[in-house]
Amino acid sequence: MSETVEVTRDTLRNAINDPRYLNSNHPEAQAFRQWVSEGFRAL
Repeated sequence: MSETVEVTRDTLRNAINDPRYLNSNHPEAQAFRQWVSEGFRAL
């Protein structure tokens, strides 16, 4: 993932509605889910 995004609760809540998070067949799903998980842990 090449974008820089400020990690906030709202950003992460919105991310779980993203197709990259919802669709396990999406090519970026694993990396995106990891990013979301790490973001929640960091908060």
